[in-house]
Amino acid sequence: MASPSPIHLVFAQDRTYNIPFRVTLSSLLEKKRSPHPIHCWIITHEADTRFQDEIEAVHQECDVEFHWIEPHPEHVPDLPRITRQSFYYQTLFLSLILPPHVEKALFLDSDLLVMEDITPLWETELDSYPLAAVQDMYIPTLGSRNGVKRHQNYGLCPDQPYFNAGVMLLNLALWRDGSIQKDVEAYLQQEDQNQTHHLQEAYNAVVPEWKKLDLRWNVIAGVAGRSFFPARSLDPSAYHHAVTNPGILHFAGQLKPWRINTGSLFQGAYDAQRERLPIDTSDASTSIPNHLRGFYDRRLRTFCYPIERCLWHLI
Repeated sequence: MASPSPIHLVFAQDRTYNIPFRVTLSSLLEKKRSPHPIHCWIITHEADTRFQDEIEAVHQECDVEFHWIEPHPEHVPDLPRITRQSFYYQTLFLSLILPPHVEKALFLDSDLLVMEDITPLWETELDSYPLAAVQDMYIPTLGSRNGVKRHQNYGLCPDQPYFNAGVMLLNLALWRDGSIQKDVEAYLQQEDQNQTHHLQEAYNAVVPEWKKLDLRWNVIAGVAGRSFFPARSLDPSAYHHAVTNPGILHFAGQLKPWRINTGSLFQGAYDAQRERLPIDTSDASTSIPNHLRGFYDRRLRTFCYPIERCLWHLI
């Protein structure tokens, strides 16, 4: 009898995200119930062998194989604003970086909390789609604030769904013809001064045909279920189901639960997962700026959210 095929996970991780990466990975492995082994491909820079050894030691009893990948100069294109986040832009080149036998990969941001077994997500059939993703709760359509800002120049419908790139199931077999990579590079060059979410916006601009996953596989935890969030352009029943039965929580944005005590409905779940880690995960959460951010999110954001949205539009 053939062994179950592996689940290929991809992360882009650096030292500033050591704590949330541990939480993301530990929650994912805790919830896994299927016999599929995990192959974890981690794109990093400033190699920290101590951290890598620690991660592998903590999870040595799990059915997981780690592959640490450092960026190579030939994989980093001459693109605007790429220096600070070159390791993250490596996700654009996964079809080149990963071995040819890896035909499908699940890319995950490092600020997630996995709430259930990801196997059903992994087993999603991609058919002829280059990727599967979740409609963004913050930016639900291409024409939304901070969507594809000049969508009309590319003949894109403003009501078309816009996906969040923090959870993407990638059809690498399709990406290997290089056309998506070239189109994304061209978009980033052309729209350098008109972007907010650089690589994410580029993906949405050049990959208009993608498979839509259930909202529960990428729940934006900072706003989901909160009274001030209108959830416009989202299916009401799918949104309610995602909030009450999340598969993956995504702590996108500036208000991070490992730095501050947020007003998120899911702060407690995040804290509980973090406390189960067998290492010290203390952070600068006692700083005055972080206290103020937490106070804003817990006490003031309900009333100030419309202003926040307007300011976000201006940034």
